Amino acid sequence: MLQKIKYLTTINNDKFLTSYFFHKPSSTVLPVEIKNNNYSAGVTPNIYNTIQRIFSLLNINVAGIKLYLYRDGLYYTYITLHVNENEYDINSNFSDALKIGKLFDAPIYASDQILNYCGIKITKEMIEKNLVS
Repeated sequence: MLQKIKYLTTINNDKFLTSYFFHKPSSTVLPVEIKNNNYSAGVTPNIYNTIQRIFSLLNINVAGIKLYLYRDGLYYTYITLHVNENEYDINSNFSDALKIGKLFDAPIYASDQILNYCGIKITKEMIEKNLVS
């Protein structure tokens, strides 16, 4: 089952970038690391701007981003497109899906398996322990 998660932030360094998501009902933070291949979020025009213009022209809506599987250190991701009355899941690498999802303000979902295996359960005790100096 897929659970809606909220994008929090992405932290970039020389070797990898980590995007952080939050699943409110379970108080779980999900960090997703990917190799940094000169991730250029601010350069325009770029392929993401072009995709946004094409989707707009063809009346294609990005209905959501789904992190559906984690295996061997990789996140398998779909971009769900809504075209007319139909939905299509397009397989994508995580970083491309995240960038496209952010451009379209699309909801992001993660499977229970990913939340349970890769997520960090935030507890009241954990917060209290780390706030004490």
